[in-house]
Amino acid sequence: MRKLLAVVGAMLIFGLSALGVMAQDAATPAASPAAADAAVSGGAIDPALGDTAVYVDVSGNPVANVTVDNAERNWQDFGEFYEPDPGVEYVAFTVTVESVVSRGAVEVSDFDFTLQDSAGFLWGTSFVDAAEGVELTPLEDDLLLATGESATFLVVFEVLQDQELAHLFWQPDTGRLITLASLEGV
Repeated sequence: MRKLLAVVGAMLIFGLSALGVMAQDAATPAASPAAADAAVSGGAIDPALGDTAVYVDVSGNPVANVTVDNAERNWQDFGEFYEPDPGVEYVAFTVTVESVVSRGAVEVSDFDFTLQDSAGFLWGTSFVDAAEGVELTPLEDDLLLATGESATFLVVFEVLQDQELAHLFWQPDTGRLITLASLEGV
């Protein structure tokens, strides 16, 4: 009799576990095709210069559209006191960020951009000012872009002269790294 009760009890426990798993699967919402498309485009591996990368949240909702419009090696529009050291050059990227977030604002900081060279080394942005009268200047202050707002600015890095470049990244949030442009040949 004890063996029979043990077998029935074990079957009851396994049955309840299976019901819990089935209920959990039924409660998980399926992603919409639009959200799935946004998530795929937001995770593009090697977008080219001029391509738009989509920053999506964890639910697959678009937050911002980011485009690297131009890359300029040996950037010369720096201020009077910002001459690069010998053997080093500035590389400037023209970046446009458009906020498409449904609520709140998108924060953009120059410290969130990273440049990777072909050897795998990562470079942070440089502290550099533009010369007087230059129209497009490096991002100095953090931006807060509400829905529909956009901004175009420079992100400038100081790298070894003629160093081959690989990727430009943006890390808008902890745990989120977006490849903005593949830089082969730049």
